[in-house]
This record gives sequence, structure tokens and C-alpha cells, in this order.
Amino acid sequence: MRRVRDDPKALAIVLPSLARRAGRAELARGRIRIGEAEIERGAWRTCDVAGHRLIEACAIAHADLDDSVLHELFLHGDFEERVIVLRHVSLLPIQSVTIALLGEVQRTNTAAWFEALVCDNDLLARAVASGRLPRDDAYKILLKGAFVDLRLHRFYGIEHHASAELTRFVTGLATEREAAGRAVWVDTNRLVAHAPIEGSVDRVLRGLEDSRAEYRHASVDGLAVLLATHGDARLNAAARGAFERESDPGLRVRLSELI
Repeated sequence: MRRVRDDPKALAIVLPSLARRAGRAELARGRIRIGEAEIERGAWRTCDVAGHRLIEACAIAHADLDDSVLHELFLHGDFEERVIVLRHVSLLPIQSVTIALLGEVQRTNTAAWFEALVCDNDLLARAVASGRLPRDDAYKILLKGAFVDLRLHRFYGIEHHASAELTRFVTGLATEREAAGRAVWVDTNRLVAHAPIEGSVDRVLRGLEDSRAEYRHASVDGLAVLLATHGDARLNAAARGAFERESDPGLRVRLSELI
């Protein structure tokens, strides 16, 4: 802490040793709010916390520490340094370095870096709400997550920024996978229900009859959204029919609540 307060260049020296010196132990799970950000504490490690505190101390001591410093730390850091910097940025208000690093993780093939910035937190939703990240760019990031089967619940609040355009993208990905005989993203029906287009309701209702319980769970969640926003006799009948067929106890409870 003293070193980085005295000299901001010391960050590049101390960050590489943190994974070894502070360790990689995961924190206790639980969603918490820090400033504007909401995060899953269990996604952070002790070295991530140490890095966050060091960068924070450096920024407080050096008011002229600008976004370019964080960007450079990422660009020239090793694997662990990059994770630490991205975790730190996920807590910050949306600023130019946020947008720059969102672009970096959109292009990366390293899952740990992608997840460190945009998963298990509300950064992507905050970036869209700020107006600084175009919706199309946010959709590309979310689609990348869907492509590698990251779950929707890890992108906090992004479903509230759904649109017909996003539904078309997600539906297109699902159609391609179905045509290739591959598994569809589990959360497809959860997401498309927030901004349904032609065929979305039919897709959700078909999902209620899927042989795989996790797909039925997603479809029931999608049905709940549709009932809340587009409730009609057909959807009510679908909920009753699904309840009569369903064998999963948890889903039966959920469907009974919808009915």
C-alpha cells in the first residue's frame, strides 16, 4: 500500500505477485453491493481483493491517475494481473476504461478474463443504462456468453435491457444449433420472453414439454414473464396443461403459483 501510494508505477511491480502472496482462495458466497455495483462475492478471490485495494489506494493518492493506467495494466499484465484488473473495473462507475475493456473481453478467447469483467455482476446492465455502451455491443457480449453456455443469471439485470433485436439474435443462435443437432442455450426461453417476437411464445410453450428438466425450468420462467406482460387464455391454458404433465416437484409448485 505504501509503495503504490508513493509511486503509481509500483502497481505494475506488485500486482504480478498477488496471486502467490495473497492466494487464490475464494470468498464466501453472497450477492453484495459496493458503490454502484452489485456483485457475487464468491466469484472473487483473496488476490482479487488485494489488487482492488491496492489500485484503489493508488487512485486515491494520485488524483491524476487516469483510465489509461488501468488499460495499460491490463494490456501488459500476465494472466492473473488481467483478472485482477478486470475484477477491479467491474466495481467502478462506467467510464472510458470500462468501455475499452469491454471491447477487449469481447475479442478475447480467454474465458477467465471475459467472466471476470461481465459475469457475476451487473456491469453490462449498468454500461447499457449509462448510455456509454451501445446496445448492439452489449448484445454481442451477451451472445458470446450464450455461445459458450454461460448462464443468464450471471449477467445481473441484463434481461431488463432486452429488445426485439436481441430476441432475434438469440433465436437465430437457437435455430442454428437446432439445425446442427446441438444443444440450445438453456436460457433461451428465459430471455426471449422479455421481448417476444413472432414465434417466441410458441418456442416457450414447446419448451414446457422438453424432456430435459433444466429446459422446462427455463420455459416456466419464460412463461411467468409472458403471463405477467401478455397474459391471455392460451398462456393460462398452457400453464394448466404443463402442471398436469409435470413430474418435477419444484416445477409443479412453480406452475401452481402461476395458475
